[in-house]
Amino acid sequence: MVQAAEYIRDKLEEEAILARAFSHSEERGTQDYGLVLVGHSLGAGTASILAILLRQDYPTLQCFAYSPPGGSLSMPAVEYTKSFITSVVVGKDVVPRIGLHQLESLRADLINTIKRSKDPKWKTIVCSVVCCGCASLPTSAAELKSEDSQMAEYLKAKEVAREVAVHPSDSSIALTLHQPLYPPGRIIHIVRHHPTKGE
Repeated sequence: MVQAAEYIRDKLEEEAILARAFSHSEERGTQDYGLVLVGHSLGAGTASILAILLRQDYPTLQCFAYSPPGGSLSMPAVEYTKSFITSVVVGKDVVPRIGLHQLESLRADLINTIKRSKDPKWKTIVCSVVCCGCASLPTSAAELKSEDSQMAEYLKAKEVAREVAVHPSDSSIALTLHQPLYPPGRIIHIVRHHPTKGE
Protein backbone atom coordinates (compact mmCIF):
# COMPACT_ATOMS: atom_id res chain seq x y z
CA MET A 1 0.00 0.00 0.00
CA VAL A 2 2.83 2.39 0.84
CA GLN A 3 4.58 1.68 -2.47
CA ALA A 4 1.33 2.17 -4.39
CA ALA A 5 0.64 5.47 -2.60
CA GLU A 6 4.18 6.72 -3.27
CA TYR A 7 3.90 5.70 -6.94
CA ILE A 8 0.61 7.59 -7.32
CA ARG A 9 1.99 10.66 -5.55
CA ASP A 10 5.08 10.66 -7.79
CA LYS A 11 2.92 10.25 -10.92
CA LEU A 12 0.65 13.11 -9.84
CA GLU A 13 3.67 15.37 -9.32
CA GLU A 14 5.69 14.36 -12.41
CA GLU A 15 2.77 14.80 -14.79
CA ALA A 16 1.21 17.75 -12.89
CA ILE A 17 -2.12 15.93 -13.01
CA LEU A 18 -3.71 17.75 -10.09
CA ALA A 19 -2.47 21.17 -11.21
CA ARG A 20 -3.96 20.53 -14.67
CA ALA A 21 -7.23 19.29 -13.15
CA PHE A 22 -7.62 22.37 -10.95
CA SER A 23 -6.95 24.72 -13.91
CA HIS A 24 -8.98 22.68 -16.41
CA SER A 25 -12.07 24.87 -16.46
CA GLU A 26 -11.56 28.01 -14.43
CA GLU A 27 -14.82 29.54 -15.67
CA ARG A 28 -16.55 26.67 -13.82
CA GLY A 29 -14.43 27.27 -10.71
CA THR A 30 -12.25 24.15 -10.85
CA GLN A 31 -9.43 26.08 -9.16
CA ASP A 32 -11.60 26.19 -6.02
CA TYR A 33 -12.47 22.49 -6.00
CA GLY A 34 -11.33 20.41 -3.07
CA LEU A 35 -9.35 17.21 -3.36
CA VAL A 36 -11.18 14.04 -2.27
CA LEU A 37 -9.53 10.61 -2.23
CA VAL A 38 -11.63 7.44 -2.15
CA GLY A 39 -10.71 3.78 -1.97
CA HIS A 40 -12.06 0.37 -1.01
CA SER A 41 -10.25 -2.42 0.84
CA LEU A 42 -6.54 -2.31 -0.14
CA GLY A 43 -7.39 0.75 -2.24
CA ALA A 44 -8.74 2.37 0.94
CA GLY A 45 -5.42 1.72 2.68
CA THR A 46 -3.58 3.16 -0.31
CA ALA A 47 -5.87 6.21 -0.45
CA SER A 48 -5.31 6.81 3.28
CA ILE A 49 -1.54 6.71 2.95
CA LEU A 50 -1.72 8.91 -0.14
CA ALA A 51 -3.83 11.39 1.85
CA ILE A 52 -1.10 11.57 4.49
CA LEU A 53 1.53 12.12 1.80
CA LEU A 54 -0.48 14.88 0.06
CA ARG A 55 -1.83 16.57 3.19
CA GLN A 56 0.98 19.14 3.42
CA ASP A 57 0.39 20.37 -0.15
CA TYR A 58 -3.42 20.07 0.00
CA PRO A 59 -4.42 20.92 3.60
CA THR A 60 -8.16 20.76 2.86
CA LEU A 61 -8.15 17.32 1.28
CA GLN A 62 -10.55 14.66 2.52
CA CYS A 63 -10.27 10.89 2.23
CA PHE A 64 -13.06 8.31 2.43
CA ALA A 65 -11.77 4.81 3.06
CA TYR A 66 -14.36 2.06 2.60
CA SER A 67 -13.45 -1.11 4.50
CA PRO A 68 -9.74 -0.26 4.91
CA PRO A 69 -7.35 -2.93 6.20
CA GLY A 70 -7.24 -2.95 10.00
CA GLY A 71 -3.46 -3.15 10.01
CA SER A 72 -2.90 0.24 8.38
CA LEU A 73 -1.74 2.85 10.90
CA SER A 74 -0.27 3.19 14.38
CA MET A 75 -2.44 4.87 17.03
CA PRO A 76 -0.57 8.24 16.81
CA ALA A 77 -1.07 8.19 13.01
CA VAL A 78 -4.76 7.38 13.48
CA GLU A 79 -5.11 10.39 15.79
CA TYR A 80 -3.34 12.60 13.22
CA THR A 81 -5.66 11.47 10.41
CA LYS A 82 -8.98 11.88 12.24
CA SER A 83 -9.46 15.39 10.85
CA PHE A 84 -9.22 14.38 7.18
CA ILE A 85 -9.82 10.62 6.81
CA THR A 86 -13.14 8.89 7.38
CA SER A 87 -13.21 5.09 7.38
CA VAL A 88 -16.49 3.34 6.68
CA VAL A 89 -16.95 -0.18 8.07
CA VAL A 90 -20.06 -2.18 7.18
CA GLY A 91 -21.43 -4.73 9.63
CA LYS A 92 -19.08 -7.51 10.68
CA ASP A 93 -16.60 -7.02 7.84
CA VAL A 94 -13.37 -8.76 8.87
CA VAL A 95 -10.95 -6.69 6.74
CA PRO A 96 -10.94 -3.59 9.00
CA ARG A 97 -10.53 -5.77 12.08
CA ILE A 98 -7.56 -7.90 11.13
CA GLY A 99 -3.83 -7.32 11.12
CA LEU A 100 -0.62 -9.17 11.96
CA HIS A 101 -0.96 -8.38 15.66
CA GLN A 102 -4.47 -9.86 15.79
CA LEU A 103 -3.36 -12.96 13.86
CA GLU A 104 -0.45 -13.47 16.26
CA SER A 105 -2.82 -13.21 19.25
CA LEU A 106 -5.17 -15.72 17.62
CA ARG A 107 -2.29 -18.12 16.99
CA ALA A 108 -1.10 -17.83 20.60
CA ASP A 109 -4.64 -18.41 21.87
CA LEU A 110 -5.07 -21.50 19.66
CA ILE A 111 -1.76 -23.01 20.78
CA ASN A 112 -2.63 -22.32 24.43
CA THR A 113 -6.09 -23.85 24.06
CA ILE A 114 -4.80 -26.99 22.36
CA LYS A 115 -2.00 -27.32 24.92
CA ARG A 116 -4.45 -27.05 27.84
CA SER A 117 -7.06 -29.36 26.32
CA LYS A 118 -7.64 -32.64 28.13
CA ASP A 119 -9.12 -34.15 24.98
CA PRO A 120 -6.96 -35.87 22.37
CA LYS A 121 -5.69 -33.30 19.87
CA TRP A 122 -7.33 -35.13 16.95
CA LYS A 123 -10.71 -34.85 18.73
CA THR A 124 -10.27 -31.12 19.26
CA ILE A 125 -9.46 -30.61 15.59
CA VAL A 126 -12.13 -32.98 14.22
CA CYS A 127 -14.84 -31.64 16.53
CA SER A 128 -14.15 -28.11 15.35
CA VAL A 129 -15.85 -29.15 12.10
CA VAL A 130 -19.61 -28.97 12.75
CA CYS A 131 -20.53 -31.81 10.39
CA CYS A 132 -18.60 -34.49 12.31
CA GLY A 133 -21.32 -35.24 14.88
CA CYS A 134 -19.32 -34.48 18.02
CA ALA A 135 -20.94 -33.19 21.16
CA SER A 136 -21.76 -29.49 21.14
CA LEU A 137 -18.74 -28.76 23.37
CA PRO A 138 -15.49 -30.69 23.74
CA THR A 139 -15.07 -32.18 27.23
CA SER A 140 -12.40 -29.68 28.29
CA ALA A 141 -14.56 -26.73 27.16
CA ALA A 142 -17.52 -28.04 29.18
CA GLU A 143 -15.29 -28.41 32.24
CA LEU A 144 -13.93 -24.90 31.68
CA LYS A 145 -17.44 -23.45 31.80
CA SER A 146 -18.36 -25.35 34.96
CA GLU A 147 -15.83 -23.83 37.39
CA ASP A 148 -14.92 -20.15 37.76
CA SER A 149 -11.44 -20.97 39.12
CA GLN A 150 -10.58 -22.89 35.95
CA MET A 151 -11.80 -19.98 33.81
CA ALA A 152 -9.59 -17.53 35.74
CA GLU A 153 -6.63 -19.90 35.35
CA TYR A 154 -7.33 -20.22 31.62
CA LEU A 155 -7.52 -16.43 31.13
CA LYS A 156 -4.23 -15.98 33.00
CA ALA A 157 -2.54 -18.61 30.83
CA LYS A 158 -3.98 -16.93 27.74
CA GLU A 159 -2.34 -13.61 28.64
CA VAL A 160 0.99 -15.32 29.38
CA ALA A 161 0.81 -17.15 26.03
CA ARG A 162 0.55 -13.82 24.22
CA GLU A 163 3.84 -12.57 25.66
CA VAL A 164 7.07 -12.74 23.66
CA ALA A 165 8.85 -15.17 25.97
CA VAL A 166 6.26 -17.89 25.38
CA HIS A 167 6.57 -17.84 21.61
CA PRO A 168 8.22 -20.96 20.23
CA SER A 169 11.96 -20.70 19.64
CA ASP A 170 11.83 -22.96 16.58
CA SER A 171 12.53 -20.55 13.71
CA SER A 172 10.16 -22.40 11.39
CA ILE A 173 7.15 -21.49 13.55
CA ALA A 174 8.36 -18.56 15.64
CA LEU A 175 6.52 -15.27 15.36
CA THR A 176 7.66 -11.73 15.64
CA LEU A 177 5.50 -9.43 17.71
CA HIS A 178 4.10 -6.59 15.69
CA GLN A 179 2.81 -3.31 16.99
CA PRO A 180 -1.00 -3.19 16.86
CA LEU A 181 -2.21 -1.25 13.84
CA TYR A 182 -5.65 0.22 13.22
CA PRO A 183 -7.93 1.51 10.44
CA PRO A 184 -7.21 5.15 9.55
CA GLY A 185 -9.07 8.26 10.72
CA ARG A 186 -12.55 8.48 12.18
CA ILE A 187 -14.63 5.33 11.81
CA ILE A 188 -18.27 5.17 10.80
CA HIS A 189 -19.64 1.71 11.59
CA ILE A 190 -22.77 0.91 9.60
CA VAL A 191 -24.93 -1.83 11.09
CA ARG A 192 -28.32 -3.16 10.10
CA HIS A 193 -31.08 -2.25 12.51
CA HIS A 194 -33.64 -5.00 13.02
CA PRO A 195 -36.84 -3.38 14.28
CA THR A 196 -38.62 -5.03 17.17
CA LYS A 197 -42.33 -5.86 17.02
CA GLY A 198 -43.11 -2.66 18.91
CA GLU A 199 -41.42 -0.45 16.32
